[in-house]
Amino acid sequence: SFPALTTVGNTLYVGNEQSLTSIDFPLLAQMGALTLYLDTQLTSAPFPSFDGVMSGDLEIGNCNALVDISDLETATSVGGDLYFYADWNIPSLSFPYLTSVGAQLRMKSLSDLATAYFPALGGVGSIHVESCGSLPAIDLSSLTTVDGDLYISSNGDLADITSLYGITSVSEDLEITDNNDLPAQQADDLVTAIGLANIGGTVTISGNGP
Repeated sequence: SFPALTTVGNTLYVGNEQSLTSIDFPLLAQMGALTLYLDTQLTSAPFPSFDGVMSGDLEIGNCNALVDISDLETATSVGGDLYFYADWNIPSLSFPYLTSVGAQLRMKSLSDLATAYFPALGGVGSIHVESCGSLPAIDLSSLTTVDGDLYISSNGDLADITSLYGITSVSEDLEITDNNDLPAQQADDLVTAIGLANIGGTVTISGNGP
């Protein structure tokens, strides 16, 4: 518990605390970056005073009991990576106010994730969505530019990527593969909407649904 802490200039790291069940930073408004890693008993990440701006990475991984990150979902900008991986029980990632991610937006091995909602995000370094088996759709309806890769693979229930049709450029590779429920036509239509001339790397579309 850090009841008086208001600012962390660099990275706040809470990791490898496998008996930790709660954290308490009631006045912490500013963080340069945040990492929660291998805190296997932690169920929530309360940061009620968070000002919404993070200049570095926001990374949460292997926090298998985590279900509530609602205070962090008030973020308006993340300067580095926004990365969630192996958080098996997290049901939703809903960031309605987030307008920019400076580096990578990545969701990997989130087996219970049913909602990925980023309606205001206009630009991102790269996008990776991988092995999120319960995710039916992705809302990135304001996204126009991807400055790196666009990678969507092995998401068994994913059936709708039409919110990505507003993307006008992908600077590096585009890969949409092995999404069993995703209509193959949607993947092809996404490439058409962006335009091959506006994709800087290799295009790989394979193993999706009928």
